[in-house]
Amino acid sequence: MWSAVISSNEGPHAVWIRTSANERGAPTSRAGQGEMSNGGATLSSVQILGIGSPCGDDQAGWLVVDALANRLPPGVEALRLDRPGSALIGVLEKAAAVILIDAMQGNGNPGDIHHFANDEWADYRMGLSSHGLGVFEALMLARELSCLPEKIDLYGMEIGSALPGDQPCEAVIAAAEELANRLANDWHGQD
Repeated sequence: MWSAVISSNEGPHAVWIRTSANERGAPTSRAGQGEMSNGGATLSSVQILGIGSPCGDDQAGWLVVDALANRLPPGVEALRLDRPGSALIGVLEKAAAVILIDAMQGNGNPGDIHHFANDEWADYRMGLSSHGLGVFEALMLARELSCLPEKIDLYGMEIGSALPGDQPCEAVIAAAEELANRLANDWHGQD
C-alpha cells in the first residue's frame, strides 16, 4: 500500500492509497507493472478508481477497491482516492481503461448501483459525487483536455449518511461486495 499527498489550491488534498492486488492491506514497496516507480508513474492499462472519504457511506468506492484486492487479474490496478478533485485527471490520462466507483446522492436507496458506460455519464448531471470539484466536473474537464482514457465505466452507488465519524451502512457494504463480485466475475469470465 502506498500513499501520497498531492497539494492543490482548489480544496482538500488528494490522498492516493494503493491497494496491492496480491496483499490485502499489506504494505508493498516493489515497483513494476501497475505500480508507482521512483522515476515517475508507471501505471497499468486498466485502473479501478474508488473515490471516497472516511465519512460514513462516502467510503463506497473504497469498499469496492478493498473487496477486489486479492481478485484482480494481471494488468489491473485498484486505487483508493480521497476526494481527488482535478488531480483525478492525472490518473485518468495514464490508463487505457478506467472503472470509477463513487458515492452518489440521487433518488435511489442506499446501496443502489448505477452504471454509466463511456459517454453516458456526460448526460447525467445530478447526484454524482459529494466532493467539491466532483467526479463529473473532473471528467468533463479531462474530456475537454483530451485526457480521458479510451474506455471509462462509471459506477455510482447511492448513499445515505456521509458524516465524519460514521461507519458505512449495511446496504452500502453489501452493495460494494456485490459490485466487486460482479467486476471480478466479469474478468474471470474473459480469461
